[in-house]
Amino acid sequence: MSKKDTKYLKFNGSSWVFQKRLTPAEQEHLGLKTKVHNKSLETDSRKEACNKRDVILAQLSIAMRQNKSPQYSTLLEKYQGSSREELKTKLKDKGELLSENFNYIGHPEYKGGLEEPTEAEILEYKSLQVLSGDKSKNIIEDKHRLKLSQAFDALMIEKEDLPEKNKKTYARSVKIFLQYLDKDDVLMYVIDRFMIRNFVKALKKQFEPSTIRTILSNLGLIWAYARDAERYNDENPFVKQGLPSKDKNSKYFQNWTIDELHLILENINDRNDKLPIYIAWYTGSRLDEIYSIAPDHIYVDKETNIKVISFKPEQDGKNIYASRIVPVHNALEEHISGFNGWNRSSSNAYGKYFGALKKKLGFTDKRKAFHSIRGNTATNFENLKVPEHIANKIIGHKSRGETMTYGYYSQGPGLVEAKKTVNQLPVL
Repeated sequence: MSKKDTKYLKFNGSSWVFQKRLTPAEQEHLGLKTKVHNKSLETDSRKEACNKRDVILAQLSIAMRQNKSPQYSTLLEKYQGSSREELKTKLKDKGELLSENFNYIGHPEYKGGLEEPTEAEILEYKSLQVLSGDKSKNIIEDKHRLKLSQAFDALMIEKEDLPEKNKKTYARSVKIFLQYLDKDDVLMYVIDRFMIRNFVKALKKQFEPSTIRTILSNLGLIWAYARDAERYNDENPFVKQGLPSKDKNSKYFQNWTIDELHLILENINDRNDKLPIYIAWYTGSRLDEIYSIAPDHIYVDKETNIKVISFKPEQDGKNIYASRIVPVHNALEEHISGFNGWNRSSSNAYGKYFGALKKKLGFTDKRKAFHSIRGNTATNFENLKVPEHIANKIIGHKSRGETMTYGYYSQGPGLVEAKKTVNQLPVL
């Protein structure tokens, strides 16, 4: 990772530490007298430390914005669980306190110049009015209401364990929506169904239905966060917008033919860039699983003397079934020999390379992608009449009715039988 990736991070020999010089406002928010904030992140993983650092920075950013202009949602959260009678009592007490401390405000002879209530005090009083039953519209000023960027930031903190790739799809959805509105930001409460109806019309000119569904789903979840935070009663404007429902029986990805894959392989010069295709063919693995392979994940099992690939041994895959041990097909041995790591920076980088290559070779059908090779493997197992529960353990799918007991290979005979099954796959 670059130095930029470890900004505000230091490794003390056993774990990572968050270290940042604080602004006066940040000191006040954290209740610290020291100018430098040191906090152990309690992990020796750089990736996990970066994620925890990003959460801290996002929380500070939101807090600083709220200090500049207090948020209505924060006041609603403060009083959650209070009964209507309790809220009315607090409203009365707050009103009396403001009248006592600022009794000159509103007097006909008052010309200004004396201390006045803070924005936070006024907002708290108005919030109590709303919570106590005053349903007057626009009683809360817009500057105190949630905007799209704020709701997005807050939701990403809530979903801190979401893979970075998924977070980027949320960010892209926000960007596309704001570009459509031609705005830098938008208040969440002003988003209505007719606005989104027109948004969908514009999206249909640029994107496939599957992409539109993803955009609307992401924005809908952000809107739902704002609805819960600010207690809306409106229907989510991003749902039920007339898109054709996804046909669960249709097959989105279309298998390659062997000749087509041979053509792609013939146009790849780097042996390291050919290897993911061979691994996918003989194991049915996803691209991110393949790019998670490190040299020490390929080894000979001591008990059976079978060479295997260990996928996602730390269980950081799409699901628990992504973590598995797969015997190496005899024909894969020569391709995987001498493997010492990937040349490209990530599975995304390889995916873009593969996509550009297949397009250059005339394969423009979006249903034919790298992921399609996984379908080839599943189809080959089906044609070989391999029992589904065995094929699924190799490919990394959950079998119907399967329990955790059968989620992983047992060593010994289980691995021997898996090797025989894998070796039945046709040679690419």
